Amino acid sequence: MNIPSPAGSTADYLEGWLATPEQPWSRAAVLCHPHPLYGGSMHDAVLEQLASTLLDAGIACLRF
Repeated sequence: MNIPSPAGSTADYLEGWLATPEQPWSRAAVLCHPHPLYGGSMHDAVLEQLASTLLDAGIACLRF
């Protein structure tokens, strides 16, 4: 998903990833990655594991 950004010409959008559990869900978590200047991204191994654990518990996850 792409979220519109007011950042100007350097970025037209903020990239996001929403994962939802297979079963009906009523809770969601926003997962924030480590600072990009220090190698962080929404595909960070810790966030991957956290998202997997939350999805197994029936909680949707949004990463950006």
